[in-house]
Amino acid sequence: MSERTSESRGTISLVLGLLSLFGGGLLGGVPAPFLGIPAWILANQVLAVYPRQHPQYGPAKAGKVMGIISLFLAFGWLVLALLFFMGMVGLGVLGAAAGRM
Repeated sequence: MSERTSESRGTISLVLGLLSLFGGGLLGGVPAPFLGIPAWILANQVLAVYPRQHPQYGPAKAGKVMGIISLFLAFGWLVLALLFFMGMVGLGVLGAAAGRM
């Protein structure tokens, strides 16, 4: 792998983290796993190789944090959607039962 490619991984993880947070975690959660997990993986690779003083350490750390936050937000959206769906099914069952009485 070239030095230029490995030098830009911190920035790439930052961009993926931003896209996953704003495009996925806050707006419904669908793209968050597809962008947040690669941001997390790339950031872990950068953080394992470079010391804290390296210029790519900060963007990689920020990309990792945003990727993790977006995954938690996507999981929260999923839980809310499931609760909503179960509530609608429950209301439908109760309405059907009340209609038979």
